[in-house]
Amino acid sequence: MNARHGFYVKNLALTNFCVWVLIVVSVSIGGCSKGTKEYYPSADFEECETVYVGWSTATPDFTKDLVKTLSIYEHVTLVYDGGKKNEKKIQNDLLQEGVDLKNIDFLSLEIPKASFWLRDHFPVFLYDKKGREKLLLMNRYPEGDWLMKKFPFKSKTRLSGNDLFRSIGGAREFNGKGTVILVRQYEKYINADCFTDQIEFYYKNAFNQTNIIWLNKGLVTDESKGGIDGDFYYEFAGTNGHVDEFCRFVNDSTVLLAEVDSILASTDELMHETYLRMEENYQILQNARLQDGRKINIVRVPVAPIILGENGTRNGEKKLSVLVSSYLNFLITDKVIVLPSYDNYVDSSGSYQKADEKTASVFKKLAPNHKIVFCDAYKLNASGGGFHCVSYNKTRKRKCS
Repeated sequence: MNARHGFYVKNLALTNFCVWVLIVVSVSIGGCSKGTKEYYPSADFEECETVYVGWSTATPDFTKDLVKTLSIYEHVTLVYDGGKKNEKKIQNDLLQEGVDLKNIDFLSLEIPKASFWLRDHFPVFLYDKKGREKLLLMNRYPEGDWLMKKFPFKSKTRLSGNDLFRSIGGAREFNGKGTVILVRQYEKYINADCFTDQIEFYYKNAFNQTNIIWLNKGLVTDESKGGIDGDFYYEFAGTNGHVDEFCRFVNDSTVLLAEVDSILASTDELMHETYLRMEENYQILQNARLQDGRKINIVRVPVAPIILGENGTRNGEKKLSVLVSSYLNFLITDKVIVLPSYDNYVDSSGSYQKADEKTASVFKKLAPNHKIVFCDAYKLNASGGGFHCVSYNKTRKRKCS
């Protein structure tokens, strides 16, 4: 290492350290601890008051199918832009599909682009031990300030004091009791200027989490990259490691983890890499403990099939999109589990034979009192997400234990 390089590294470390000290002071004095102390996030599987669903103008058929299915079992709040005029149009579209509007409310927020990815930029509902609630908005999207002003709730807190830390819904998985699962691959991508202990500091203070479990990498199909293979250019349009694509809590002590069949892993390069990643994550979860010291109950769920979609050309070569397909990007409440269906897009006699049925059997054993339903997720996966990404559960007010 030359002197100039050594000087740069030392000063970079010093600068990061100074910023870290300033952040600790600012959070302790201001936004984070003061605004959210003793308030905790709930988990999706708790008793549900309503499920917010983002209306996608790009994939309206998908949204109609999801709302039609979900509203049979839960109250739905459909979030859209365009004011009352657009609301009337959406209502007519739903009525034409035979949707009963009695269990649906409409909320116009007029959020700019990508508004239907509610899980990523929606405020977090926090509850204290008396059941009182607050909203917490992370510094993720530029429309955040606007959203915080427009959202129809009185008690709101914005995580303030820094511009370094980012946190979005699909990248964190809470059990509602003090444990959160994070992914190093994604946190290094979205919080490149933060050390691991800085990231942990924010999760422990902003969300009052006492136990953090770090997994290493997510699905290969959930990455954001591209490459040439033969006559095709393959494009991956994923998130670079959101936990909700491969690891989810279904109760406060049980996690579902994606699993690649060993035979499939030996015949497909992408599946082989995903196999290695998921087995490493499995070992981490086996050795991890919950916030109260208990071991985690780990249940494996078959990985979803790799699905390709045509997406024009690139430099004269046919471009194929690798969809972000995943059975674990599901929507769960205390009554229903909505799973993505893939049987119509794969060879029924191949490696993925009866993939939907096998996945449903896992969920039925785990949640015998839930209604298990499937919806087509092709267009949503092609856009880079799933059912969990476009929804946000608001649980009924409850006292935290």
